[in-house]
Amino acid sequence: MTLPGDIYTRYLSYENKDQMKKDVCDRLPEKIDIGAVFSASPSKKNALSADAFKPVEKEIVIDIDMTDYNDMRTCCTEAAVCDRCWGFMTTAVKVVDNVLRSTIPTPPSNTCS
Repeated sequence: MTLPGDIYTRYLSYENKDQMKKDVCDRLPEKIDIGAVFSASPSKKNALSADAFKPVEKEIVIDIDMTDYNDMRTCCTEAAVCDRCWGFMTTAVKVVDNVLRSTIPTPPSNTCS
């Protein structure tokens, strides 16, 4: 999480969604980044050796920034977003969704014939 004042908190983990929701509501971060999945809970990071605590997988993260559309928007600039310019974000998400769905092969079904 990036907290106000560019304060970075890393290696956070939660047992459930309610615990995460409470932390987000308490801290009110300006930004949340999704990191790797580690071989052990990040809360145990300092108690483990480097071999015992390492990334094992990572989520795909697609970052669509509103500022990338500044040259096309006529209503807002920078990070400001109104209902009118939100359409750019909606369209970007639809394009990414379409590209991913059309290029990633469908896994074979597990049914027997």
